[in-house]
Amino acid sequence: MPIMLRSCACILNEMDEAELAKYGECPLDPGGYFVVKGTEKVILIQEQLSKNRIIVDTDSKGRFD
Repeated sequence: MPIMLRSCACILNEMDEAELAKYGECPLDPGGYFVVKGTEKVILIQEQLSKNRIIVDTDSKGRFD
């Protein structure tokens, strides 16, 4: 399971600058990304304004939600 770098579940989170340098990690790297099969993966969040669309959904009994 990928763990986000520098998150509370990451072992790099508790290391000081000397320990990070010992393991070849940059102390200035803020983290916030994942490493999957040796490749950095980033989750980008996009926020887009609504274009005046109304979405109406019905449940299994045909009632509106």
